[in-house]
Amino acid sequence: MMNRGILLLGESGSGKSSLALSLLHEGARFVADDLVELNGIRGAVRGKSPRKICGIMEVKGVGLIDISMAFGPSFIIDEATIDLIVRLDKTTADSDPHPPQLAMRIEHENILGYDIPTIVMGSRIDKNVFLCAVNYFIAGEWKQSRVNELIGSGE
Repeated sequence: MMNRGILLLGESGSGKSSLALSLLHEGARFVADDLVELNGIRGAVRGKSPRKICGIMEVKGVGLIDISMAFGPSFIIDEATIDLIVRLDKTTADSDPHPPQLAMRIEHENILGYDIPTIVMGSRIDKNVFLCAVNYFIAGEWKQSRVNELIGSGE
C-alpha cells in the first residue's frame, strides 16, 4: 500500500475489523487494533500499538486473532504515519439518499494539529468500493468528483 497509513474509526460493530482484514488481504500491514497511540512527529501524525496488544486484532463473532499467525510476521509493523482516516458512520448510512452501502463523502479531520484527509462512509459499504476509494487516495486521485464517480452518485 506504498507506506500509506490508514486510521479506521467507528463505533463497535461498524465494520472496522472487516475492512482491516480486507486491507490485509490486499497486502497492507497491521499496526494496531482498538487502541492506537498517536504522536505528532516530524510534521506528521504517527500511530503505533501499545506493546501488550501488538499484533492482536479482535473480530466480532470470532475473537482475538494473532495477525502474525494468520498472515505472517511481515504483516505487522511497529508504527505508521497516518495519511488517511476512514470514519465508518452509521448516520451517513441512514441519512444519505444513496444506498447505505455506497454513501461516502470526503472531509478533513484535525488530529494533534494536523489536517488529515478523511473518508466518511456508511458502515455497510461494499468492501470493493472501499478498496477502490483507498487506491484513488494512494494514486493521488483524491477528489470528491472521483469518489462520486466511484459510488455512482453523479453529483
